[in-house]
Amino acid sequence: FCQEHNLQSKIDEKIKLHAPKVVRFQNSKNSTDTKTQSFELFIKGVSVPEIARQRKLNENTVTDHLVHFILTGDINVLKFISKEKLEVVNKAIDEHGGLKLSLLKEKLGDEFTYPEIKAVLNYRNRKK
Repeated sequence: FCQEHNLQSKIDEKIKLHAPKVVRFQNSKNSTDTKTQSFELFIKGVSVPEIARQRKLNENTVTDHLVHFILTGDINVLKFISKEKLEVVNKAIDEHGGLKLSLLKEKLGDEFTYPEIKAVLNYRNRKK
C-alpha cells in the first residue's frame, strides 16, 4: 500500500513494538563453563573461599561446581570428605537406597553436609 501511494512505511517501528522479548536461559554450556572456571582455579591450588571471592560467588556454589568434577572423575572425592565419613555415607545410601539428597541428609544428621553427601553420590555415579 505504501509503495503504491508513495508513502513512507513505519512497519519496522511497529514490528519492534510487538516483537517478542528474548528470554535467555542458562544453558548447560554456560553452566559447564562456570564450573570449569572454578575447577581450573581449584586445580591451581586456589581455595574454595578464595575462588568464591575472586568469582564473586557463594562458597556453596563453588563447592557445587567442584563436586561436579567428582562425577567426571577429575577430582578425588576425598578432597571433600574424609574416608571415614565416605564409608558412613556409602552405608546409608546402601541401606536407604536412592533417597533424595535431603532425605539422606536427614538420616545422616548434622555431622554431614550437603556437599559431602553430594560428593559421595557423585563418586558412586562417576564415569569410570
